[in-house]
Amino acid sequence: MELNTNGCAFTCDVFGSIKEVLTNNIPFNVALEHGTNVSQIFFTNTGGTPLTLMLEAKAQGIIVDYPLQAKVNSSVQQLSFIAIAMNDTILVVGADNQSEAVEFCNHLQEINNEQANYIRLISKEMIAKREKQSETELLLNELTLLNNDLINLQRELTKKNTELERLNEMKNRFLGMAAHDLRNPLGVIQTYAMFIEEEAAHVLTDRQKEFLGVISQTSSFMLHLVEDLLDYSKIESGKINLNLSFFSISASVARWVEMQNTLSKRKGISIVLKAPKKEYFVTADESKVEQVFINLINNAVKFSHPQSTIAVSICYKKGMVNITVKDKGIGISKENMAKLFRPFQKIEYEGTMGEKGTGLGLSIVKRIVEGHNGTITVESEQGKGSTFSFSIPISVNEKKEQQ
Repeated sequence: MELNTNGCAFTCDVFGSIKEVLTNNIPFNVALEHGTNVSQIFFTNTGGTPLTLMLEAKAQGIIVDYPLQAKVNSSVQQLSFIAIAMNDTILVVGADNQSEAVEFCNHLQEINNEQANYIRLISKEMIAKREKQSETELLLNELTLLNNDLINLQRELTKKNTELERLNEMKNRFLGMAAHDLRNPLGVIQTYAMFIEEEAAHVLTDRQKEFLGVISQTSSFMLHLVEDLLDYSKIESGKINLNLSFFSISASVARWVEMQNTLSKRKGISIVLKAPKKEYFVTADESKVEQVFINLINNAVKFSHPQSTIAVSICYKKGMVNITVKDKGIGISKENMAKLFRPFQKIEYEGTMGEKGTGLGLSIVKRIVEGHNGTITVESEQGKGSTFSFSIPISVNEKKEQQ
């Protein structure tokens, strides 16, 4: 009898390793041969996986019309499979569709092979039995398999999460120790560089002043980086301790603006505060809120053009005091907006006078604000400036007065 059906037949173990190829006239891209695993030839699709087929056949005795895909002549072809368990061996027959797979089983009687004869004798009977199973039973079987897969995935996920937590804790400890040991010597370098700049400038050559400026700027940048690393490692390890106190946020912002105005004048930038006459009081960690504000102001100064103005405003909105820092600097692109509050994600731009950042400041700011049950937002357009706003809850007494 001539074999006109495209198909394949082989035996394998329950792990999908091929033991013997009975017949094959499909030109698979990966050779169907002894020792090859079925997962190297056949693809996972919505119907299941090659290894799932083996396990189901082992559990149920026979599986019919099981769809899998394979690469044939560089294109993807879907095949229908019949799998029959015989002790620890799985007999697998595949063809273009179920009816051709059955026909292929019948053709296998021409092969002088015990497994092929076994297929010929029982395939029709078992297929008929399988097709008579109720839809409910099939659904229950699929749900059971899915539930088992989910349980296994949950176990794996739990193990991975535990390992990631352990590694993250180790990382934070390392960052904390390294940053702590670096902070003091960097502080000494920065202090002595500033001292020499102030006290010995008249005896230095222009070249020496240039070198000293590089030392001062680099040590300052590294010190800021180390301090950010210390803050970040504490926050990441859950050690963000808030020393809460009751204070006037209006008075504090006014003081901070005055202090930063002194520093921003070096770049010819003025900071203007717009605030209502009424004072707002909050219960918060004043030093941490100051850290948030100073970070936003420093960024605004960094990315603003010389001789420009930065606007700071305070207002009350729905139980929250809102503080806004608005500049007319270089702005932020849409691509960089997505990176702003992620740790170690430095945006592509330098400051308008070559200033650099650590890539940690805004991620720390976000954690501090959220630690106060507040929110932080940003609006920006490239070339037109940026507006950062953060809100923290107003004190309970103040809230009642506002209402």
